[in-house]
Amino acid sequence: MQEQELKTSPKPRNKFFILVNVLLLVFFISILSYVYISQIDVFWQTTNEMIVLNTNAYEKTLSLWFAPRIKLVDTIYEDLLYFNLIDKNELDSFFTSVTIANESVMATYIATEDKQIVFDFGQEAPEGFDPTVRVWYILAMENFGRTVVSEPYIDILTGELIVTITRAIELSGGLKGAIGIDVDLSELTEFVNGIHSYKNGSAFLISGDDIIITHNDENYIPKDINGVATFTKYSDIPVSDVKRVNISSLNVTLERLVRNDVQEYVSMITLSDVGWVFGIKIPVTDFDEDLWQIASPLLVTLVVGISVFAISIVLYILHMLMLIRANEVIENQKRELAEHMLVIEELGLIDALTNIPNRRNFDNRSAEEWKRSARDNKPCGLCMIDIDHFKKLNDTYGHPYGDEALRLVADVIKSSIQRPGDIAARWGGEEFIVMLPNTNIESARNVAEKIRYNIENADMPEYTGDGEKPEKASLTVSIGIASTIPDANNSVNDLIIIADKALYEAKQTGRNKVCGFK
Repeated sequence: MQEQELKTSPKPRNKFFILVNVLLLVFFISILSYVYISQIDVFWQTTNEMIVLNTNAYEKTLSLWFAPRIKLVDTIYEDLLYFNLIDKNELDSFFTSVTIANESVMATYIATEDKQIVFDFGQEAPEGFDPTVRVWYILAMENFGRTVVSEPYIDILTGELIVTITRAIELSGGLKGAIGIDVDLSELTEFVNGIHSYKNGSAFLISGDDIIITHNDENYIPKDINGVATFTKYSDIPVSDVKRVNISSLNVTLERLVRNDVQEYVSMITLSDVGWVFGIKIPVTDFDEDLWQIASPLLVTLVVGISVFAISIVLYILHMLMLIRANEVIENQKRELAEHMLVIEELGLIDALTNIPNRRNFDNRSAEEWKRSARDNKPCGLCMIDIDHFKKLNDTYGHPYGDEALRLVADVIKSSIQRPGDIAARWGGEEFIVMLPNTNIESARNVAEKIRYNIENADMPEYTGDGEKPEKASLTVSIGIASTIPDANNSVNDLIIIADKALYEAKQTGRNKVCGFK
C-alpha cells in the first residue's frame, strides 16, 4: 500500500506544476496585454499633445506672415491722417512708394464713399467701376476702427485671385473711405502649404464664414469661373465617424475623423489677428512607424515569453525589459518634442514679454535699412533707450511690476514712431533701440524727446503689494541718439556705439534726458 502511494504521488505534483505554469503564462500574457494597451494609450496621448503644440507653433508662424501686412495698413492709415493727404497726385505718389517698398504688396489704394478710387502708379479703374460694392470695401465699413482681411476675389486690374487687407478711414471734412493693399492669393497659399513638417500632412485656411481659402485639394480651393470667384464651404466636405479628442490647451480643436475611407487627425486654431481658422490634417498612418516602435518589442517579448513560460524568472526579466524599452521610446519622443519646440522658440523674431521685435529681428531689419540709406545717401538716426533706476523698481515693487513697466515702455515707443521704415526693438534687459531711416540728428532728437515725454507721462498701474496703500511708480528713461550717413567706412554697430556713449552721458548728467552726437 505504501509503495502504491509512492508511485501515484507524482501525478498531483505534475498537475500542480502544469497549473502553476499555466497560471504564470496567463499572468504573463495579462500583464503584457495591460502594458501594451497602456503604452498605446500613452503613445496616442503624447501624439495628440504634440499635434496641438505644433499647431499652436504653426499658428504663431502664420501670424508673423499677417502681422507686418496688417501693420503696414495701420501705418498707411496713421500717415494719411497725420499728413492730411487728400490730393489725388499726393495719394498716388504716396501709394506708389508704399508698393515699391513692400515686395509682397501687389497694389495700394483708397476708395471713398463717393465712389472714387485712387491707385498707385497712376492706375485707373474701369469706367463705371463702383468700389463701394466690392467685398473688401464692405468688410472695412462693417469693421470700422480695425484692420481686417477680405476673402479672395477677382482683381479688376489683373484678373488674378487676391486678398485685400483693408481698414476704414474718415478723412478731413467727414468723407469716409477704405484703405486697401492687395496680396496675391498664391503667395499666401504657398506659405501655408510649406508651414508644417508632417510627411503626408496638409495645411488649410478657412474664413470666418466657413469659406475655404487655401487647401491642398484643388477641388476645394477658390476658382475663377467666368470672372467670378467661387468657393467651397468647409462644412460641405463629407466626413464620417468624427471623434473629438479631449485636448483643452492652447485654444486648439483636435478631431479624429474618417474622410474618403482614410482616418486622419484634423487640428484647428483661430488666428487672433485675422479671425480666420488655420488647420492641419494628418493621416493616422503617418504615425505607424512610431507606433510600431511601441508594439514591436511587446510582440517579440510575448513570443519569447510563450516559448519559455516554464521559467518564471525569464518571464519576469523579459517583462521588465519590455517596460524599460517602452519607456525609452516615450522619453525619446518627449525629448524630440522638447527639442522641436526649442528650435521654434529660437527661430522666433518677437520678444515674448513686450511683443515687439527682438534683437535678432532688429539686426536683420536694421542691416537692410542701413543698405537702403547708403544707396539713397540719406542720414540714418538711432536711439538707445534705457529705463532709469530699473533695478531699484524691481527691488521695490517686484519683478512682475517690472515686467509691466517693460511692456508699457515698449507700447509707448511703438506708438511714438509713425513711419513704415522705423524699427523699434527690445535690445536686452531694460534697454530698447529705435532705428530712424532718413533722419538727421535734429529730427532724431525730436523723436527721442517725444518718446521720453510720453513715457514720463504714461499711466503706470498702481502697486498694491502686501495690502499697503496703492501707489504708482515713477517711470522715466534716458536716451542716447546719433545720426550719420551710411557709407563704406561705417556700419550699424558704429552708430550703436555712438548712441550708447550718448546714453551714458545722459545717465551721468542726471537721467530722464536726451543726449546725442552727430
